[in-house]
Amino acid sequence: MIMLSYLIFMHAYRKHTNERVWDVASGKPVSEPLHHEGGIYSASFSPDGRWVVTASWDHTARIWDAASGKPINEPLWHENDVQTARFSPDGRWVVTASSDHTACVWDAASGKPVSEPLRHEGAVYSARFSPDGQWVVTASWDHTARIWEICSLQSPPVWVADLAEAYGGWRINESGGLVLKTKKDELLKEIRAKVSQLAEKDNWAKKALWFFQDRSTRTISPRAAMTIPEYVSHRLEENTIASLNEALDISPGNPLALARLGRLKLDQNESENSCGKSQADVLTALAVKLAPDNAEVWHLRGQVLQGIGRPGALKAYMKAHELNHAFDIPANVK
Repeated sequence: MIMLSYLIFMHAYRKHTNERVWDVASGKPVSEPLHHEGGIYSASFSPDGRWVVTASWDHTARIWDAASGKPINEPLWHENDVQTARFSPDGRWVVTASSDHTACVWDAASGKPVSEPLRHEGAVYSARFSPDGQWVVTASWDHTARIWEICSLQSPPVWVADLAEAYGGWRINESGGLVLKTKKDELLKEIRAKVSQLAEKDNWAKKALWFFQDRSTRTISPRAAMTIPEYVSHRLEENTIASLNEALDISPGNPLALARLGRLKLDQNESENSCGKSQADVLTALAVKLAPDNAEVWHLRGQVLQGIGRPGALKAYMKAHELNHAFDIPANVK
């Protein structure tokens, strides 16, 4: 293979913007310089040695033909520098990690993204595929590593289009127009029965069965072991604005997420969020309405009322203490 006889040389200093592929035996270059507009962080071969992927300060990763040094598609763009880029074990995909707080999976041949951004709360400095190519692990300056399921399916069977039309309630007719689907529930029931029979040997059917499961209790992805409630619980424990917003995206109206988010909004500097106090008030008020028997929600409501100088803080603290004596009433509250 090419990668056994060639190597990539990158200048030792990041200010340099070129790499080259070299013949190991002769020490001669075999390609034109692989040029970026900024310093280059990393470079690696595809598994078959035909391509090279590079990651750069110029906010892009690029995929090159190893023999000619010519790019095979458009740059893979991020909103900040790309710290690393690696091929999947089958060479089909590339994963990039960026200082814009995301990683992304791309189709290597077309250069098009095949995933939503894999988001962290800090710069992502590393991303790698698992040996089977089904998972990506990312490492971030937010003090976490995360594991993501990556879907790898062949062309979908016809019933997948039927499922999309039935669920959406519309189909496209021969003229390209939208036609309202009738008997939506009956169609979905038929498709569910069909995929149940195929699930043992059909990956599309397995994922469709996951799709049909109760969204509030199913696992976070088809192959994952963690359930949605467990994941929301983890995000609540992190207790950051980003993690609580994600918890609310997954579990809208979660009272504890609302109350904790309101408390954090109270602490935001006015320069960061001029509406922080009013948001804190609204969020914690909604939380106690949704969970009138939750002691922590009442205690957080008391902290917000006290912080914004509105009456009712003492009453909220007393309610929290009544529900759970672990929540003390502050001595300085009026």
